[in-house]
Amino acid sequence: MIGVFASALDAANDSDWWRLSLKAGLTYTFQVANGTGGSLLDANVSIRNAAATVITPLVVGGETLSLMAKATGTYYLDVSNGDAGTGWPRAAM
Repeated sequence: MIGVFASALDAANDSDWWRLSLKAGLTYTFQVANGTGGSLLDANVSIRNAAATVITPLVVGGETLSLMAKATGTYYLDVSNGDAGTGWPRAAM
């Protein structure tokens, strides 16, 4: 495991992004889970490139998302709650 990130999704349609530096050719797996408290059950998870374009399919209610970086550079892990409950997501990479 490279790292664990945490935040708060405290309103409907909230979205938190984590900035990542990834290396070309490596596969990264992200695991997202609800932290303590809240009612966030089904987070929406996607990976975005440096231009903020979604480059992985949106995983609704998914806990794991994998990506092989095509280029070395900046990416973003985007976790949102849509109009669902609030919570404190944790993402492990």
